[in-house]
Amino acid sequence: MNPNDYRVWLQFAEEDLDSAQLITEKSNHYRQACFLIQQSVEKSIKACYVKTNQQFLKTHDLNALRDQLNYNFLWKKVYPNLSQFIVYAVEARYPGDWEEIDFEEANSLLLVAKKILESIKKELSADLTP
Repeated sequence: MNPNDYRVWLQFAEEDLDSAQLITEKSNHYRQACFLIQQSVEKSIKACYVKTNQQFLKTHDLNALRDQLNYNFLWKKVYPNLSQFIVYAVEARYPGDWEEIDFEEANSLLLVAKKILESIKKELSADLTP
């Protein structure tokens, strides 16, 4: 798979989101689902970098990724704060001092991530002009 093709990044983002939905619906492994949800949003944003021929930061900080993206995407204005995803990139993957994740939290995050992915897919499918 070509990492220089934004569609590959979107495919991976969709697969992560589909997997997260299955985990959320079929088990109580919500921590794993939230990690995949965060990864989906991260890969969606990175697809924007690839489509616009920019180098992305090596970070899981979705706000930093969004803010460093040098293109005026509408989704950046619609989703000005992606902080709710960041904890699931690293901290929630390991035992620690954080509250257990429940179905409502995972499902809520999943719904927001779906909207972000759809917004990004729609914008990337259009002809991008600066």
